[in-house]
Amino acid sequence: MTRNTRESLEKMWPKAYAINEREGREIHADLVEKGKTTKTYDEWLAEMKEGWIQEMLKK
Repeated sequence: MTRNTRESLEKMWPKAYAINEREGREIHADLVEKGKTTKTYDEWLAEMKEGWIQEMLKK
């Protein structure tokens, strides 16, 4: 198996995070309501993506 690169992971992200935008927004809204984040949806999603990429790069 070849090692993941940031570029390949960027392309894989939509499939890896296979929830639709509505579901993502509902998850984010729930986190905001519970006081677990103050980030906007886009900031939160970018943070999720970066965390996933960093985790995959370690493998």
